[in-house]
Amino acid sequence: AQNSQEFVQTVKKQTGMNVNVISGEEEARLIRVGIWDAFPKTKEAFLFIDIGGGSTELSVSSRSDIQVLESLNVGCVMVTDAHRASRAGKVGAVTFEKMQAYALRKMQHALAEIQKCSFRAAVASSGTAQSLLGFVQSKRGNDKPLPVCAEGTILPYDELESAAKALCQMTLEQRRNQAAMSPSRAEVIVGGAAILLQLMKALK
Repeated sequence: AQNSQEFVQTVKKQTGMNVNVISGEEEARLIRVGIWDAFPKTKEAFLFIDIGGGSTELSVSSRSDIQVLESLNVGCVMVTDAHRASRAGKVGAVTFEKMQAYALRKMQHALAEIQKCSFRAAVASSGTAQSLLGFVQSKRGNDKPLPVCAEGTILPYDELESAAKALCQMTLEQRRNQAAMSPSRAEVIVGGAAILLQLMKALK
């Protein structure tokens, strides 16, 4: 935010609390710490992905070593705001392709660094990933749960791609009515899907 210091001063004045504004890199580091705290014991490295509204945090690390720590200036709100949906909120195929291309351009430098690294799997955290996972599972039905491993629930690329297409074809009201979707998340979930798909595709 351009007025972060003004916000901090307002919070201090109205609540008496001090707010520390951290850097994007520090946010990526803290996300990494949080995930490792909940992770099974392993010495292997993983790629951690956290897609927010205005930024995406990426890190490649083992418990003891950080290879990449990036905060990218692209998030689900940003991607959504940069591309016009229909009046009802549907996202056309051409628009969704533009969303993905936009996300990819914003991530090129970080992807080049990550492609040099060795890691066992990609692990996505945060509301965007959880909502997409929940939507895929709702489409599968309760009798066909997604596979689970020690690190979490496995979301295959092809099922994410199908889910993204289905979400694009829905109106905003239809997305809001999905069991796995909060109303505010429904507005930006297609933008989040564009980012996650491009990360998965680029890194295979």
